[in-house]
Amino acid sequence: MRRAVVQRLIEERLMVQEAKRLGLTASSDEVVERLTQLRERLSAEQYDKMLGQAGLNEEQLKLKIKEQVLVQKAIEQAVRSKIQVTPSDLAKASTTEAPGAEEVQVQHLLIRVTSERSAEEAMKLANRLRAQLVEEGADFGALAKEHSEDPHGSEGGQLGWIRRGQLLPELDEVLAQLQPSEVSEPVQTRLGVHILKVLDRRTGALPKGMTAQQALENQVYQEKFTQLLTRWVEELKSKAYIRLADE
Repeated sequence: MRRAVVQRLIEERLMVQEAKRLGLTASSDEVVERLTQLRERLSAEQYDKMLGQAGLNEEQLKLKIKEQVLVQKAIEQAVRSKIQVTPSDLAKASTTEAPGAEEVQVQHLLIRVTSERSAEEAMKLANRLRAQLVEEGADFGALAKEHSEDPHGSEGGQLGWIRRGQLLPELDEVLAQLQPSEVSEPVQTRLGVHILKVLDRRTGALPKGMTAQQALENQVYQEKFTQLLTRWVEELKSKAYIRLADE
């Protein structure tokens, strides 16, 4: 859990730095507008509670909002502006990923490879955890909360309902073979070693207010966005000097 939080903070800081390098700015009016929208959604009590839980005063919250605006502008320029959904993309997706296609409810556990843990060690740990799940009947959610280094670990590894194409290709391939209640063998990807459990399968429904064509276009766009965003963030990491202070 701590590693996942640290990774998210590093990624946010790199995106803010990249926004500044690109010469992007967030005006006072933009910050005030976002803050006003936030306060309109919350009661005074809820607003004060939110600040307290985050450990922020209002000036610090404004700074956070400013950084969020910068990140969104950087993503717009570096990622969204480069996405094109072509007829061939739609034709390819329509056979396997069309809205209304099957959805899978998944739990996920990730063991990352780090400077302190080799790929071999990550795989050994994943195999031990899978043995607890399959042979000893351990609870997947409990193990995910204790061991998973994925942002969803604190939620018991619950990914919710997903469709083909929303996860890494290696994980998609494994999910296609699993039946409800089955636990996968450990799967190695560039992110680390994964264990998956399928909870249920269903036929997906169209998003409200969308035609099948619109929903397909939106789905393909979101998949491309996720892929490009991940690639962009990884590029930022590869170019950065990152040092974690000792605890």
